[in-house]
Amino acid sequence: MQPTNIHYHETGWARALALQCNQAQTTISLCAMSLLVPRLNTKSEWAELWQSWCTAVQRGVRVDIWLAAPQQNAAATKGNASAGSALVAAKIGLHFVRGNKLLHAKTAVIDMQHVWIGSGNFTLAAATENHEAYISMHSPAIAQQITQRLRGLA
Repeated sequence: MQPTNIHYHETGWARALALQCNQAQTTISLCAMSLLVPRLNTKSEWAELWQSWCTAVQRGVRVDIWLAAPQQNAAATKGNASAGSALVAAKIGLHFVRGNKLLHAKTAVIDMQHVWIGSGNFTLAAATENHEAYISMHSPAIAQQITQRLRGLA
């Protein structure tokens, strides 16, 4: 059994998550308040994480992301509309979460085994500048609970 770990931006949470996504065999389920697609030819840990999702799809892994629906009164969600277009183009399943309670959770579940729960959105700033933390663990039971919750949101 793998240990529970904590990852910060300065210790490369985005790169560590990308490495685990690169090993995914069946599913990757993600959830965040905001996502800003990296610019082409950008070299960053955030770009590595984005690429890990795109290559997972090409390997036949089902990748789904739940994002807060774009809202005028929530600045963090404004880029989600254009991010949604990029996700669809990459054949990543997009699920906008609507409602009067803003989706704020940041999670990742890989192969219904590995769970990541943290504070960082899927953006360059979260991966490289902001003080963010993620806890990663091997827990099929928690993976199941998070996945059921996500499926019920959108």
